[in-house]
Amino acid sequence: MYSDHATITGTHYSNIAHTSEDYAFSADASDYSWAAVSDGCSGATGRSDLGARVMVLAVQALIEQYGPEVINSGGFKKMFYAACVPWYALMKTDDMFATLAVVAGDCNAVYATVMGDGAVLFKYADGRVGLIEVSYPENAPDYPIYHIAPELHERWKTAYPAPKQLVRIVYSAAGELIEKSALDGDVWRFFPAVEKIVCVAVASDGIGSRREKSSIETVREILDFKSTSGAFLQRRLGSVARRSWRESRTEPFGDLSVAAIWFGVHHA
Repeated sequence: MYSDHATITGTHYSNIAHTSEDYAFSADASDYSWAAVSDGCSGATGRSDLGARVMVLAVQALIEQYGPEVINSGGFKKMFYAACVPWYALMKTDDMFATLAVVAGDCNAVYATVMGDGAVLFKYADGRVGLIEVSYPENAPDYPIYHIAPELHERWKTAYPAPKQLVRIVYSAAGELIEKSALDGDVWRFFPAVEKIVCVAVASDGIGSRREKSSIETVREILDFKSTSGAFLQRRLGSVARRSWRESRTEPFGDLSVAAIWFGVHHA
C-alpha cells in the first residue's frame, strides 16, 4: 500500500503560461495512506492556487491527528472548515475559492469524499474501472469557503438553487458499461481486501475536460498502470498526456490533478 500524486496544466492555462490552480499531495504513514487534490476556481479574482494548497494542508492536519476514519465521522466537515480558518485569516476571500477531494485508509477500509466538484476513481483486480463524479449545474460548485463565510453560502444558494449531481459508473475490463446509477451521500467507503480493489484515487474536475472524451475514458487510461513502482501516477499521467493525448489533440482544457493509493500487487 502506497500513494502518489500528479498534476498537469490544462491547455486553457498552458497556452498562456499561467500558473496551474490545482494542487495535489499524498503521503504514507505506517498503517495508512492518504491522497488529496484541490482545484482553485479559474473564475476567481484571487490567488486560488494558494487556496488549493490550504485545502490540502488543512485535511492533512486532520488525517495526521485523527487518522483516516475522521473522513467518515459526522463532524468531519465542521472540523475541516475550522482547520481552514487560521489560513483564511491571512488571505483574501477570493484566494479561498477551491474544492477538495480526498481519500484515506488502508487495505481494510478506505474513505473518500468530495467537497465541491471532482471525482473518485477506483480499479478492481479483474480490470473493472469505476468513477464517482460530483458536478454542479453551471459549473458552480459548493466551495468550502461558502461554509467558512456563511454569508457567501446564502448568496450561492440563491444564485444556484439546483442540486449537485452524483453519478457512479463502472466499466468492464473490455470497456463495456456494466453500471451507471445516481448516488446520495457525501462519503463513500471502499473495502480493498474484500472487494479486490487495487487502486482508489481522487481527481479534480479536469478529468472531464478532454475534447470528445468522457470522464470514464480518461479514468481508464490513467489507471492503466504499466508499473506501480516509485512515482507510478506521475509517470503514468505524464506519459499519456505527453504521448497519447497530445498526439490525438485531446489534452484536458482544464488543469487535471490526480492523487491515488495503490493496494494491488507491486509491478516493477
